[in-house]
Amino acid sequence: MCAKKENEQPTQNGKVNEKDHDHDHDHDHEDEDEGLSEEEKKKKALESYQKAGKIAKEALEKAKASTKIGVKVFDLIADIEDFVIKQGGNIGFPMNVSIDNIAAHYTSGARDMTEIEDGMVIKLDIGVHVNGYVADTATTVNLSKKPELENICTAAEKSMQAAIDMIKVGAKTNDIGKKINEIIKSYKYNPIKDLSGHSLERWTVHGSKQIPLIPVPTGQTIEEDEVFAVETFASTGEGQTHALAFGNIYQLLLRHVPKIRNQAAKQLVGFIAKNYKTLPFSQRAWAKEINVPRFALNDLIATGVLLEYRVLSDVKGCFVAQSEKTVYVHKDSIEIIT
Repeated sequence: MCAKKENEQPTQNGKVNEKDHDHDHDHDHEDEDEGLSEEEKKKKALESYQKAGKIAKEALEKAKASTKIGVKVFDLIADIEDFVIKQGGNIGFPMNVSIDNIAAHYTSGARDMTEIEDGMVIKLDIGVHVNGYVADTATTVNLSKKPELENICTAAEKSMQAAIDMIKVGAKTNDIGKKINEIIKSYKYNPIKDLSGHSLERWTVHGSKQIPLIPVPTGQTIEEDEVFAVETFASTGEGQTHALAFGNIYQLLLRHVPKIRNQAAKQLVGFIAKNYKTLPFSQRAWAKEINVPRFALNDLIATGVLLEYRVLSDVKGCFVAQSEKTVYVHKDSIEIIT
C-alpha cells in the first residue's frame, strides 16, 4: 500500500502517514513479547515477516490467475482474503482491485457490482500480517491492447526492481526515488509523485520512512533490520492523485476514544481494537456482524476515532500500473519477503 506525501491531512485526501498519530498501542505490543530477549524478538519478527510474505505472494499469484473478464471484483477480493485466512495469515491491508485511472485504495463495499472487463488495467494489491508484521505486495494485470499501454507494467516492474537493487544499509531514499523516476520516464510514463514506498513496522503498514517515486532534495537512511514495501506507479496521466468522495477502508487511530453514544459505533470500535488494532480494515470486515449506520460511521471519522482511506485516482481516462514487493534489510544483504 502506498504512503502519502508529508504534511497532507489524511481525513481530507485519504493518504496516510500513521506516524503522525499517537496510537498509544505500544504497551500492547510490548506485552505480547514480554520475556523475550532482543535476539528472540528479532527472530520472531523475521519469521513472522517470512510467513506473511509467503502467504501474500501465493495470494497475489492466485489473484492474478483469477483476474478474468466477467469476474466480479467483490468475489475476487472475498476469495483471496478467504485464502489468506485459510493459509494461517491475517489481513494486514484489505485486498485492493484498482482499475484504470484508480491508483489505490479501491476495495469493494457490500453492494459492489463491478465486473472485470476487456481493456481494463487492473492493480491487485494485498497486505498480509502474522503477529502484526505485515508483508505487502502488488502487481498489475493489463487487459488492454492499446499500443500506448504496451510497456506500462514493465515500467512499474523495472523501476521497482531497480529500487530493490539499490536497497542496502546506508542507502538514501532520495537516491532510490531519483532512479525510479528515471526508469518510469524512460518508458514515457509519469511516476505518481504523491505516492511512495514505505517502511513497515509492527502493527503499522505505513512506517516513518518513505521511498519517493520522484527526485527530492533530501532522503532518509536505510538501516539494518528495517523492512520496506518497495512500490512504484507508472501513469499515462498527470502523475498526481486526487481523493474521491468515498472509500471502504478504515483504520482505528485513537485508543482512548471520546464518549460514543451510538451503540453500534461503540461495538464497532471494540471489534476493531480487538481484531485489527492499528491495521487498516474494510467495511466487509464488520458488515456481517455489526450494522453501523452511516451517520455513526461519519461521526467516528469526524471525531478522529477512525481514519477513512479515500479511493485515489489520477485524471479520468488515464491508466495506472503498480508493482510492489516487501524487502527485509539484513546487515550485508536484503531478503525479498514477497
